[in-house]
Amino acid sequence: MGLRKSVVINDTSNAYHWGCFGTSNEILKSMQYLDFETSTFGVEEVYKLKTSPKKESHFDDKGFARVFLNDNPVLGALLESSDTIVINGEGTLHDLNQSTFNLLYICNLAKIQLKKPVHLINTSLFPSSYMSQDEQASLIYKRILSVLDSITVRDEISYSIADKLGLKVLQGFDCLPRYLVRESFEPAIEHNNEIILGGGLGLNPEIFSEIIAEHMDLIGDHKLVYLTGARANPANDDRVFLEKLNEYSIQFEHREASSFSDWVFSINNSACLISGRFHHTIAAAWLNTPVITYKAATPKNDSLCRMLKLSNVLDGNLKEDRIPFRKMLVNFLSNQAPMLTEQIRKNILKLGAENFVKLK
Repeated sequence: MGLRKSVVINDTSNAYHWGCFGTSNEILKSMQYLDFETSTFGVEEVYKLKTSPKKESHFDDKGFARVFLNDNPVLGALLESSDTIVINGEGTLHDLNQSTFNLLYICNLAKIQLKKPVHLINTSLFPSSYMSQDEQASLIYKRILSVLDSITVRDEISYSIADKLGLKVLQGFDCLPRYLVRESFEPAIEHNNEIILGGGLGLNPEIFSEIIAEHMDLIGDHKLVYLTGARANPANDDRVFLEKLNEYSIQFEHREASSFSDWVFSINNSACLISGRFHHTIAAAWLNTPVITYKAATPKNDSLCRMLKLSNVLDGNLKEDRIPFRKMLVNFLSNQAPMLTEQIRKNILKLGAENFVKLK
């Protein structure tokens, strides 16, 4: 019997930053282990779909489906030729925007119209970004996702939201720690003198730069490094952060990691990470690098830090958060930071494996 054919939709190997690369590569490696012959359709391709759905009625319109498939022949061929459809949700499924609509439409098309098994994995799920009540969004999410064969979420807040919507979901975790283990990345024995900075959607570049400038007395002789890098299609928001840091005349190095290994090495060998990025925080925690984490555009960082028992996330828009920031920075640079216990490490690896249990 030949290999089962699958396609991973919303693959992030070629987008945003190296953390997304690691997560998607672990998905592909795990699919290979399960004897799937796997193709990919990238997150950037999902975003650029032609004839995108614009309203809820398009989801049930067979005429629209024919036009959609005709206008997006590569996607159509991948869906038609695959035995199993895997949707890598990551952070795409929040609010009602074009990217969300595109991904939800693909879920619906593959399951309802093409009659394929569809599994949504490695996903956060926020119909409303910061716990506001958007009944229309919640109803659309519930309607589309309730017919899928399985849903595995990567954070506990998403699990709670899905449960309230009446969706049957599995509690999982992001796949990045599994990839770090697979590639044998171990925590550094000694940290160097660098402090790594990272941006993130939901983090205000102006306030972030102002906070860094206000704490140069504590940063002292530490070298500030703003870390970017992706295999392709890097995160656009980093450009704004770099411009703002320059406006505040902060002395820092912009380091564009040329590989996943370089990205990990910088985080692994730093005295502290200050960031609003989900995968940066996971990598730092796994590698025993102290991390000051800011809120993202959705509550995913809040949930992540609770699950890992790290320090509470900070809100870059609140002046009061300067006080806990200063305290954290003093403690972390003095090697007094919460670190992952062995039990948490085992647990998040086990939860990461939940993404694939329904694919066996």
